[in-house]
Amino acid sequence: MKIDLQKEGKNEPERIIRRKKAEENMELVREKLQKQIAKKAEQPAWVYHKYGDALLENGQVKEAIAAYEIGKVKKFVNEKRIRNIGML
Repeated sequence: MKIDLQKEGKNEPERIIRRKKAEENMELVREKLQKQIAKKAEQPAWVYHKYGDALLENGQVKEAIAAYEIGKVKKFVNEKRIRNIGML
């Protein structure tokens, strides 16, 4: 079977455009979360997890790990609070 390279590569510019838009959107998400955390560090765990995802997507691995760690601690604390409230 012969592959028509022109036909196969036809959608490549569209893929590049979609990928570029996704990267720009992730950058906007990262900036918004960073501002939100800067305003008030006491955020729900999911904010830190989303921030970690955005950092990781941006190639900032160490910063992403730090954000995930903060989110993990906050999630643990929140789960512990919920259990303690249930015991009252």
